[in-house]
Amino acid sequence: MTFHPNPRPQSRIPGPQKQLEAPIFHNRIPSKHDAQKQD
Repeated sequence: MTFHPNPRPQSRIPGPQKQLEAPIFHNRIPSKHDAQKQD
């Protein structure tokens, strides 16, 4: 998830936490790439 700028550096997030943040990150901030796929 480094193809677009993130509000917080995910590299600082621990492994287990990072996987939990992944789906939440997409739900909170839908990228234009995902928006076009859903639409």
